[in-house]
Amino acid sequence: MQQRPVDMWGGEGVSRHDPVTGPENAIAPPLHPVGLDDGSIAARVTLGLAYRGPPGCVHGGISALLLDHTLGVANHWAGSPA
Repeated sequence: MQQRPVDMWGGEGVSRHDPVTGPENAIAPPLHPVGLDDGSIAARVTLGLAYRGPPGCVHGGISALLLDHTLGVANHWAGSPA
């Protein structure tokens, strides 16, 4: 049982169970940030019904989750993980 946290890391710098981009997380939003040559990052995501809050809107918690993750990726891409 103690090995499982270690097994969650696939060596590519992200947990396979990451709540945002983990490939083994069945409810992870389809966000795929990419680092660009100019030091910035880009990402595009289309969220469906599973991420809805009020009718026609994304749930605020999902918005915060995506923003937090994107800022973390940006820090990492800039060479200053936080």
